[in-house]
Amino acid sequence: MAVPPARPRPVRRGGRPLAPGDLQALTVRLRRCVAPRPRNRLAQPDARRPPCRAAPRHADRQRPRAPVAVLRIVPVHRPGRPGRPGRRARLDRVAALVVFSLFSAQLLRLQALDASPVASAALKSRLYIGAVPAMRGDITDVNGVALATSIDRRNVTADQTAVPEYIKKLNGVRHVVGVLGAAADLAPILGMSEAELTTTLTGTRQFVYVAKGITPLNWRKIQALGIPGIYSEQTSTRSYPSASTVASLVGWTGGDGSGGGGLELLLNTTLNGQPGKSTYEQSQGGRIIPTGEQQTTPAVPGRDVRLTIDNDLQWFAQNAIALKVDETLALSGTVVVMNVKTGALTAVATYPTFDPTNISAASGNLNNKAFGEAFEPGSSPRSCRRGQLSRRASRRQRLQ
Repeated sequence: MAVPPARPRPVRRGGRPLAPGDLQALTVRLRRCVAPRPRNRLAQPDARRPPCRAAPRHADRQRPRAPVAVLRIVPVHRPGRPGRPGRRARLDRVAALVVFSLFSAQLLRLQALDASPVASAALKSRLYIGAVPAMRGDITDVNGVALATSIDRRNVTADQTAVPEYIKKLNGVRHVVGVLGAAADLAPILGMSEAELTTTLTGTRQFVYVAKGITPLNWRKIQALGIPGIYSEQTSTRSYPSASTVASLVGWTGGDGSGGGGLELLLNTTLNGQPGKSTYEQSQGGRIIPTGEQQTTPAVPGRDVRLTIDNDLQWFAQNAIALKVDETLALSGTVVVMNVKTGALTAVATYPTFDPTNISAASGNLNNKAFGEAFEPGSSPRSCRRGQLSRRASRRQRLQ
């Protein structure tokens, strides 16, 4: 007789096989938990169920329930694959070699292939090219006395970002005095107030004018202070020693240094020179690099002009016509003195006149009336003609 194969016995969570008694107890517990309830609440309870008992004294307490078997699925963790540190290290080395190869190629291009263009571009970004003004030619009289001349002057500029670093020694101790200290030291030299200088030196601009047209002596005093960010520009100003005596004849110059009227305008091309050029390397803050490239092309000054005017005679004629105009209450007057032998003009005076150094205060017509207005000579040509005829007659008599 064949023996049927044994059925597999159920296994609990802990791994121990269930005994027959355990399975029977589990079945009874499950039946109690899922017992059917009557559909009609008014129907009589089942005879198999025990009758309802009165609620216990402590109704708020819950009755303990029978434990219910719960089946849980526990995931099984499989061991991961072992790492490969050698392969990862090789990949890191390859990536580093690629990056360094790119840097090396860029460095080779900059220093070998494109070295000259890159160096030229860097030098061009550091170079500053400034104009060196040319001195204007002088205008002198027949004896070489200057009627108009140019004087060397300086324009003071400032870098507002560098002035706060001004350090000054006080009682043997170095202190950072900054903008206030710089304004206090510059005020007596420039003849300006400290408040005005403080406003000019405060800010973030790298170029600003502080004062214009100061003398070279005052500029050397400013240099001795050692204030950082204070620089100068070379310039010139026009001076007229004879002032209003020859103003209408010599003329004046404008703010840009070119002629504005009179001989200054008529001979402007001759009097003007050729400006020079100053090239030097400067840092990002605008400071000159002492060891950098520096090159200066000197300016060519203008040519001097000598007139036939005699300064002493011109002064005498100017005063004479001024007195006569005031005496006769005339609107204007003109005096022309000519050398009858050579035809050279030795004095050309007109009144009213003006100050050529303060042209903004002048009024009226600034041209010389001897050259700009027409007038009737009257009987003057007749007397000249009679004089010429009498001289010719006397010569003939001597020859006979």
